[in-house]
This record gives sequence, C-alpha cells and structure tokens, in this order.
Amino acid sequence: MTYARGRENLHIPLVLFNEALFPLLEEANSALDLGSIRGSLAPQPGQDVDEGRRVDAFTSASRETLRLAREQPIVMCLDDLHWADDATLQLLTYVTSRLEARRLAVLCCWRDDELGYDHRWRETVQAARRDGTATVVVLDGAAIGDGAIVAPNSVVSTRLPANTIAQGNPARVIFTRR
Repeated sequence: MTYARGRENLHIPLVLFNEALFPLLEEANSALDLGSIRGSLAPQPGQDVDEGRRVDAFTSASRETLRLAREQPIVMCLDDLHWADDATLQLLTYVTSRLEARRLAVLCCWRDDELGYDHRWRETVQAARRDGTATVVVLDGAAIGDGAIVAPNSVVSTRLPANTIAQGNPARVIFTRR
C-alpha cells in the first residue's frame, strides 16, 4: 500500500502521485522521471501545455504504474483530494480509466464540504461514475482515522479508528495494525 496526502495551499503539480509512487518507483529501480512529467503537465506561467508532451507524460506514468501493479498488487490511497491540482486530477483520470483487470486499486478520499460547486474534483468523480471505473460512496459524518484501510466495495458510515482495516456494508473493523 502506498499513501499520499494533499495539502492546502501547496500548488506543486502531481505532488500526490509523486509521493504515492516514489517509494514504489525507487524500490523497482524505475527509470520513470516524475519531475520531467511534472514539467510537461504544468509549464511555467504564461506558457501553454504542449498536448503531445502531455499525452506522452500521461502514457509514461500510466504504463509504469500498471507495470508495477503487474509485479505486485498496489493499493494507492490519495487523501485530501479536494486540495489536488489539475494535473493530478487529469493524471488520476487517465490512469484509472485503464484499470480493467489490473492489480491496482486507487482509494480516493476528500472532504465534500471543502469543495466549491465548480471544483474540478467533482467533474473527475462524475466522469468515473459515468465510465464505471469507480465505486463512489460518500457519507456525511463518516470519519476514517489516519492509516486506516477500507476494503473495496465497503461502506463507511461511522468512525473507523486509526491503523485499522475494515470491510463490509456497513464497514466493520476486522484487524488493528500496530
């Protein structure tokens, strides 16, 4: 499992993917350079994004992520996506649209009350629902403690303590990690 958390007022393109994937890339001695991908997706102010470079960057990141998932199953938890930059949301959409029968699960967490009506994340979630690439469950009042893992297709309706693993509908703690 790999984990990354968005941060308020941190406007570094792809910081969530960088933090989530870096340990896996390092462990696999990968040649993928997220820094050059970041430059392709977020040029300097006043410059336009080169669409060809953007597609190449997305393809490289997606291929490498899925290659790593073939070697070992990956659960990527991206937390606080309400603070994610546009490049992260675009890459997330691109990668998850290619997940058919892959050993990669992406758990996305956000605070709905932190999103404006026109926030890009809302578009991302709606597209995933439409495409059938995501199961989205949003419950008011649910709280997931730091380091908690929720199994696929589970529904969290209460508070899950930190460092637990939960599954089911409703989700129940099945294991406490130390």
